[in-house]
Amino acid sequence: MKVNANTWVLAMSLRGFFASEFLKYHGPTDSQAGITLVNYSRDNGFTQRLKEIPGKTIRDWIVKGDIPQWAVKGMVRYITEAGFIAENCKQLDSIISYLIIDIDNNQLPSFLNSSLFKNYTYNDLISSIDRAI
Repeated sequence: MKVNANTWVLAMSLRGFFASEFLKYHGPTDSQAGITLVNYSRDNGFTQRLKEIPGKTIRDWIVKGDIPQWAVKGMVRYITEAGFIAENCKQLDSIISYLIIDIDNNQLPSFLNSSLFKNYTYNDLISSIDRAI
């Protein structure tokens, strides 16, 4: 699904925020977070990478602001699944952008009704998608 340019720029600007949230939600160590990120991202089809990344790499990405798309998609899905609730529309629109970019329009209804978005109302999700596409 195509995401509009302004929303994508917003989502890209929040990569470091989502990486920081991933480290908070993941715990207990950065090293384990690196292992989990690769495995989780691979299991969800965001990467085919087999080699784990050192936990320090995630912190380096945050500082440099250079986080690979496969990694931020994995982080966003992980924290959303773990119960992260966006504090504002910008965060929710960014989450939606990262998660819908790889799905077809016909997959959208079942995707929105999945347990991934259990902490959001259907109307909030539809409003976010309207802003994002």
